[in-house]
This record gives sequence, structure tokens and C-alpha cells, in this order.
Amino acid sequence: MLDEGDEPMDPEQLRADIFAQREKEEDIKKRIPLSVTVSIFSVNCKDIRNLYAGKYQSIIEKETKLIAQRAVETNYSLRNQFD
Repeated sequence: MLDEGDEPMDPEQLRADIFAQREKEEDIKKRIPLSVTVSIFSVNCKDIRNLYAGKYQSIIEKETKLIAQRAVETNYSLRNQFD
């Protein structure tokens, strides 16, 4: 996350963050079971697990789109310079 006054991350930093987010997503999937048995009750944890994993997936998608957007902007800028 960027605070006010922070410089935007370059594509390599975004790429590294994407891999870190994927690791966090996999860690959540490993650490939270699909269900837990408490006494005679079975507690479904699948929904909360998928919710948290989905948040990491959303971050990954947004950062990937940001990289693509910056690539298009850079390409446009370079094309204008060559013209």
C-alpha cells in the first residue's frame, strides 16, 4: 500500500509483491481447513477461507492490471517521442 508522499512501485517491485501475495494466498489455504469439528458440531470454514484467499487474488489482479496500464502508457509515450 502507498501512503501519501510515497513513490509508486516500479514493475519489478509490483512483480515481487504479486509473488508475495500468491504465497500469502496459498498459506491461508493451507492454514485454514475446510471444516473443523468441535465436539459434535462441524464448523464450515470454507467460506471464510475463500473470502480471505479471494482478497489476495483481488490484489494480484489489480497489480497485474496496473503493470499492464503502465506498459501501455510507456508504449504510448515512446511512440510519441519517435514520431
